[in-house]
Amino acid sequence: MQQNQISTTDENGLSVPTEKKKECCYIATAVYGSYDAPEVRVLRKFRDSKLLPYLPGRIFVKIYYAISPTIIKYFGNNILFVSLCRKSLNKLIKFLQ
Repeated sequence: MQQNQISTTDENGLSVPTEKKKECCYIATAVYGSYDAPEVRVLRKFRDSKLLPYLPGRIFVKIYYAISPTIIKYFGNNILFVSLCRKSLNKLIKFLQ
């Protein structure tokens, strides 16, 4: 395993290397203003414990990382976008806690 990777376990119990550098929650960070915001931590924990261990979750995360920077580039400063995302993420976070 390379230095910029972490390891997760898939549905078969096999170790799967994951890029450490690309673990930015782009939309949540834009919405909550910080990568270290408590809400973003909840979402990262969900990603790491519930999504990354399984192939469909890894695919979802890969797609999210492919498109979310572009979404933030074009809509990150839009008050309506940020407000709708925050409302949706708040509901998800409440459910996850």
